[in-house]
Amino acid sequence: MKSAIFFALSAVAAAAMAAGPTVPASITIGTTGTSTQSASVNASVSNTSGATTTALQNISSNAGSITIDGNSKQETHIKGGTVKNESANMLDFANQNVASNAGKVTIAKGAKSEQEAFLTGTTVANKASGGMSDALQNISSNKGDVTVRGKSYQTTRSTGDVISNESTGSKSVATQNMASNNGKITVGNGATSDQDVVSSNSTFTNKAKGASSTATQSLASNEGPVTINGYSKQLVDSNRSLVSNAANGANSVASQNLSSNYGKVLVAGSSFQTTFLASGSAVTNTANGSRSHAAQNIASNDACDEPRMPMDPCPTCTRN
Repeated sequence: MKSAIFFALSAVAAAAMAAGPTVPASITIGTTGTSTQSASVNASVSNTSGATTTALQNISSNAGSITIDGNSKQETHIKGGTVKNESANMLDFANQNVASNAGKVTIAKGAKSEQEAFLTGTTVANKASGGMSDALQNISSNKGDVTVRGKSYQTTRSTGDVISNESTGSKSVATQNMASNNGKITVGNGATSDQDVVSSNSTFTNKAKGASSTATQSLASNEGPVTINGYSKQLVDSNRSLVSNAANGANSVASQNLSSNYGKVLVAGSSFQTTFLASGSAVTNTANGSRSHAAQNIASNDACDEPRMPMDPCPTCTRN
């Protein structure tokens, strides 16, 4: 059993984390920016909310109203153990960010933004167990109102890992993002956006088990309004890995995206989407629950919003 835990964090990251779960009103680095945040973990990391509470855990991440003005590198190495995020009871909210940006962030000026997560022999679990609870786990990802304005590199490398996202509570919501953008993002100006998930001997599972629950798992994907304005590369390269998506609960919705664009996304020039599954890899998508809906996108564009009505898989989309 490994018990030592070591964090190598920049002064800014350390100060941000020392503030605890309260979202800061403002963090500005400014004057051409920079900001390097790195964490090396050889142990288990857990974030759990219980009894109508909110639990927020950030590891080499930015959350809240931040600014920076150029650059920003976020890197996390996790070896062995478990990285777990769970909303355990009714109405709980648990949010775990690893090398990610969540909330209003901005970066701009010369921009860039590099987000990297290296996982080896690790169990990564995001679970919404309580009724009407919400579990959100971001790994080298952007969630919410972010901005950037030029470039943005997101990488998750996984070797021998078990990665799962589950909504087991009634009407619960579990969202897991890896090297992905979710919500209002915008990269803009010179644009780019490079998203890579590279894995071997790993298992990726997304399950909506609770009645009327929703589970969404995104690997190197964009969901929601996103924008970008030129280029965009999305790659999932998996060797000897299992990828599965299942909607088991009655009226449940399971959505799994691999190197895909889902919902309202605008690129405006280029866009390369590649999913490479080799040497004994397997992909499954199943809807077993009564009136359930399982949506799996692989190197695809899907104009639908995330489906909420199981019998109408594309209730609000407009296809051109």
